[in-house]
Amino acid sequence: MKIISAICSLCILIGLTARADDSDDTLRFYVKKSDIIVSGAVVSEPKGLVDESGIINWVCTFKVAETLHGSKPDAEMIDVNIVRFGIDAKDKPSYLKKDAECILFLKNVAKAEKPAWETADFWFGIQPRFPMMERSIKRLAEQSKQITTPLQGSR
Repeated sequence: MKIISAICSLCILIGLTARADDSDDTLRFYVKKSDIIVSGAVVSEPKGLVDESGIINWVCTFKVAETLHGSKPDAEMIDVNIVRFGIDAKDKPSYLKKDAECILFLKNVAKAEKPAWETADFWFGIQPRFPMMERSIKRLAEQSKQITTPLQGSR
């Protein structure tokens, strides 16, 4: 019995000292891939436009409540192109509708197209808005800023 108790105690101690992955790798990747990340609400009904097979461009106006990463857009209301893989209405995310609160991972395509803002990824570019993700994005954006900012006084 003492041996079993010792083995169980050892397993628990080893488990407590093991460090789990912080699970931020995917989110960190999309923070780096995006020019800006904003949270807010879709204020116009998204219009689905197809310009190539299997890709739907959902164009709408988005009201920015908060900029989580990157420079704040010039206006509170921005036109966005939410690019998604899709063939029919079933491929439209349920949270992509007027008055839906979302987080958008965007890249600036102003020189190439209108609207100037387009989702940075076909799968991940729009996410439902929830506070934990917003806090994580801010934390990762701050960490990224600290890594890319050179040390003052060094040459």
